[in-house]
Amino acid sequence: MTIALSSLLLPDAPKNEPPPEHSDWRSLDIYNKSIFHQTYHCPIYSWLAEGWIKNRKKPARKRYFLYVEYRSPCRSSQSIALSFATLEQACQYQNTELPYQLLPGISPETTRRFPIKK
Repeated sequence: MTIALSSLLLPDAPKNEPPPEHSDWRSLDIYNKSIFHQTYHCPIYSWLAEGWIKNRKKPARKRYFLYVEYRSPCRSSQSIALSFATLEQACQYQNTELPYQLLPGISPETTRRFPIKK
């Protein structure tokens, strides 16, 4: 997992089936949603994107990026990006671990007052 700093529920994917592999980025929209954070007690917004990681010594690798957006004390948008090898791993993390993820620079009060909405 890689973390990079930058900074109402929609339907979840079917529970007992692994999500299909996607080739069209728009098809990942079904995984975009607001999640209530269990530690900070405020809504955070998350979305998935598909991409590639290139390294000079290794071939390019397909990755799924889970972006999480919230507010800082000065009301600016803050985000983290998490990288996963499969869509299933990203979805599982989004639904089970993300509500407990430490979020640098978050202001729960500001995020509650001015939630991120897409």
